[in-house]
Amino acid sequence: MGTFSAGSIGYWSGTGAVEKDFNDKAQELFNEDLQVAREWGVRGFPTIFFIDEEGNQFKVYGSKPYEIYEQSLLKLEPGAVKKKTPASYDTIINWYDSLTTKEFAVLNNKNLQVSEIILKYLQEQKQVEKISTKNGHLWKKIVGEL
Repeated sequence: MGTFSAGSIGYWSGTGAVEKDFNDKAQELFNEDLQVAREWGVRGFPTIFFIDEEGNQFKVYGSKPYEIYEQSLLKLEPGAVKKKTPASYDTIINWYDSLTTKEFAVLNNKNLQVSEIILKYLQEQKQVEKISTKNGHLWKKIVGEL
């Protein structure tokens, strides 16, 4: 299987650069991405490919529960052993630099409501800061506090 490239990465280089890139190359690069997606059999977004060393692959279409991704990996690597995750919310916050509420809930085996309460408590204790985005909250570890 060959090398896969899905587009290009740009950078801000001054006034008008984004507009120039958009007018000059955006459509061409977008069409290249669509062609690569067709070649790989992408039917929707996101599409995640699991590929082993022999080139065997398994695709997962769309956003799925964690268990679906785990099952996909096990189909390609049946002997894989799940890495232990930290056992308490304190160690989870220390282990990861940032988490969404849902990620925190999954790792703690709690529902979203309980996880939100725990995270707000950690915020009051100055252990995490809450960053609000249009897609929900991101909880970031406050360095040096844990």
